[in-house]
Amino acid sequence: MFKKFLIIFLIIFPVISFSEEIVEKESVPPPRITGRLRNDLIYFSVNNENYYYDLFEIRLIVTQNFSRGRFFGDIRGYIDPGDSVFEFENFTQPDSPRLMRCFWKIYSGSGDITFGKTYITFGNPGIFNIFDMDKQVNLTDLSYDKEGIFAAAGYIPLNKMSGIKTYISGDITGEAGVSIFSNFKSFDYGAVINRINPDINIVGIYFKGDIEIGINGSWGIHFNDKFDDYFHEANLGFDYSYKKLIFGTEFYYNEAGAVEPENYFLNEIPNTYFNARNYMYNSIVLAYDEFLSFSLNNFTNLNDNSSIVTLGCDYTLSNNLLLNLQTGFLTGTGNDEFSRELTGNLTALIRIEFKF
Repeated sequence: MFKKFLIIFLIIFPVISFSEEIVEKESVPPPRITGRLRNDLIYFSVNNENYYYDLFEIRLIVTQNFSRGRFFGDIRGYIDPGDSVFEFENFTQPDSPRLMRCFWKIYSGSGDITFGKTYITFGNPGIFNIFDMDKQVNLTDLSYDKEGIFAAAGYIPLNKMSGIKTYISGDITGEAGVSIFSNFKSFDYGAVINRINPDINIVGIYFKGDIEIGINGSWGIHFNDKFDDYFHEANLGFDYSYKKLIFGTEFYYNEAGAVEPENYFLNEIPNTYFNARNYMYNSIVLAYDEFLSFSLNNFTNLNDNSSIVTLGCDYTLSNNLLLNLQTGFLTGTGNDEFSRELTGNLTALIRIEFKF
């Protein structure tokens, strides 16, 4: 019922907005349409077998600003132009067309309200954000956009550096949350309580600041509706920049995660990253100049010491035309989580992206 209301609202509200603009004789700029064309050629090597996969993505973004609001829409389409040549049956192709986000944001002197399909997140954005709604990690695109949910979200500022964020979702019954945040000197901090799914809840705190080096962390406790089943989740990260280099390290702890490799995949742990108890993520970025940059990323399972290592290069070929090269390999063996024998020993990606 709530989702139907949001869809009707998204259809009717533009008419109301345009009517108000006409009555008030305000100048309304035309909608701004941007997007990208992206082609990924991906190579896999698994158990001495070679696989290729090609995926073409079309993305369209529509934005419209008004005096008291803003509309935003993001839709994706996918084509596999190499399906007849490069057949990799186990690779799941995204749904197409795919509505990633579509929402209206209403501004007022006492806060903002957002209706529609929008992405909700609390805490510190990053690889291991324990308050993130979608904890999937895309190893070929660590900064990828995540799909939104149908929700009504609100923001109430308390002063320039503090406020309250809250939401209620129409996708899952009872899905709702609230975050209160503020600032003290060079540190931001906040508290979160979120009901992610029926019988799945998390409450916790987070902080982020700078003391010669950047530091951020968070802690939360997951619990069911009866308060008789719970586990802790936490992360702690550091970052530092030196000239053209940016270093980052982050530790992640999941009390419900397995310690022994034979137990990694026995139980599905909702709303956590990976399967083990302890992880570390490292990154190094070298911005050689405004056109060329290199990156090194590493996920390590601290229980069995297996790792995923990726090397990347980004190069701007011309205005709005980008080239990305990436290769990755696994170091684990046997039943390790990041095992070459289970997952594969080498991947490579060639990405060409045109933005308009």
